[in-house]
Amino acid sequence: MLNQNKGVMLGLLGIAVSGALLLAGQAPQQGGAPAGAPALPPAGGQAPAAGGAAPARGAAAGRGAAAAPAPPAVTIAGEVKDYVPVTDAMLKKQDPGDWLLIRRDHSATNYSPLNQITRDNAKDLQLAFKVPMREGGTNQPAPIAHNGVIYLPNIGGVLQAIDGTSGKIIWESTVGGSIDLRGISIYQNNLYMMVGTRIVGVDARNGKIALDVNTGHSNSSGPVVVN
Repeated sequence: MLNQNKGVMLGLLGIAVSGALLLAGQAPQQGGAPAGAPALPPAGGQAPAAGGAAPARGAAAGRGAAAAPAPPAVTIAGEVKDYVPVTDAMLKKQDPGDWLLIRRDHSATNYSPLNQITRDNAKDLQLAFKVPMREGGTNQPAPIAHNGVIYLPNIGGVLQAIDGTSGKIIWESTVGGSIDLRGISIYQNNLYMMVGTRIVGVDARNGKIALDVNTGHSNSSGPVVVN
C-alpha cells in the first residue's frame, strides 16, 4: 500500500506538470510511455496531420464550422480490478491514498495526509511513468484518484482510467463534446462530469456510459457531489 500510495501521488504530480506544460505551449514528448501500454488513438477519431501537427478545425480547416464531436463510446476496453464503490462515509473521511474531489475535500485544502515524501527524501524522487496527453487546445484537467486508479479527463471529451502504479491505461472513453475540465466527481460506481450542457455519468469500473442528461445549461465548474 505504501508503494501504491506513493505511485498515485507521483502520478497526480506528473499529470499536473504535464497540464501546465501544455498550457505553456510546451507539451512533453510522447516517447517513454511504459512498455505494453496501449497506444492512444487521436481524440475525436481524427488522425494527426503529417509531421505530427494537430488537425485543423473550424474555419481554419476550410470547412466553415467545427467537426461534429464523436458519439459516446469506449475506445480502450478494460476493467478496474477490485473496484470499491464510493460511499457517503468515504467522501466525508477519505482514505489517505484517495483524492475523491477536486482540491481533494469540500474545504478545497489541496492537502494530502500522506507523509512518505518528506524534505529529506524529496531529492531521491525519480520518474515512475509518463502518460501522453492530447494536444490541440486548452487542457486544464483536475484528476481524481480512488483505490490506486487515477481518473483523468482530456481535451476532446476523452476520459481515462490509469493505473497509478504503472501508468497503464486501464480503459478510455469518448463521451462526446468537450468535458468541462475544472472538475469531475465520483460516487458509488460512477464518475460524473459536465459535457457542454449535458451531465454524463461514466461507470468507473469499465468506462461505459451510465447516464446522459441534457440540462439545457452549461457549467464550466463541473458537478459536485454533496453528502
